[in-house]
Amino acid sequence: MGISTVLDTQVLATSGADGDVLTQQADGTYLAETPSAGGSPGGSTGEIQYNDAGAFGGTVALVYAASGTHFTVTAQAATDVPVVVKGAVSQTANLIEVNSSSGSGGNLFRIASGGHLYVNSALAISPQMFGAKYGSGDSYILVQNQNTNSNRVVIKGDNTWLVTGDANSRVPNEIRMGFGAPANPLRSTSGTIVFDAVLGKISSYLSRVTAQTATDVPVVVMAAASQTGNIHEWHDSASAVHGTVSENGYFTTRKVAAPVDAELSASEVAYWFDATDGAGKLMIKGKTANGTVVTGEVALS
Repeated sequence: MGISTVLDTQVLATSGADGDVLTQQADGTYLAETPSAGGSPGGSTGEIQYNDAGAFGGTVALVYAASGTHFTVTAQAATDVPVVVKGAVSQTANLIEVNSSSGSGGNLFRIASGGHLYVNSALAISPQMFGAKYGSGDSYILVQNQNTNSNRVVIKGDNTWLVTGDANSRVPNEIRMGFGAPANPLRSTSGTIVFDAVLGKISSYLSRVTAQTATDVPVVVMAAASQTGNIHEWHDSASAVHGTVSENGYFTTRKVAAPVDAELSASEVAYWFDATDGAGKLMIKGKTANGTVVTGEVALS
């Protein structure tokens, strides 16, 4: 239906149609004008629109799809930063959140206002995550503390893995590193190095390397070609050297005084060097099986 030629007792200067915009003229009449169209979208299908100097522009770098991967950001040059998330002054809310379907209360992970990355502690770890669920080329980090006995971090690359805490035996404060791809690396002992007490486990030892077969060599320390530094050293708490394995494999001691008797266990022997000028001697003290202390020396010239 056309626009009425009378509006509040005033007339149209031109005839009009439904949807026209009425503009009042200086003489009191109204001019009917058809609104101009919004213009054609810029760029190709899926490209996000932006104001390109007053016209619609399509962003090659930002593409939306109704299904599959909804939003893709592609750097257009090697020096481009595809995405920048910039907080407000005195930012308090998270900068980035990845949520479950339950919304903000179900953060899978988040980057907080200070830039720290937090991973949801309820993410479950299972040995199956090392099998069919992830491909052989996948790398990932998993965090879990939902078990009462253990807090765990799992870092896995292709054919290597590291676990703090064992998911099956639930040994707390333990680090396990594996090489190769055992069917169940959280249970397998093949290729495993166990560091007990590294994270504070109370024990009589700090670390332990266990041979897995009778032909294994538990520890190898290999020198470089033309080694000049010691291959191994034993230090006190002030970093003073007690003894070494030299660059050429000789055992040495820098002790120049006898140990107290109580330091020796039964069936144990200690040696040190009497460094007196002109009277150097190799000194030996031992304790027999019944606890008797015996001493000896070898004069050197």
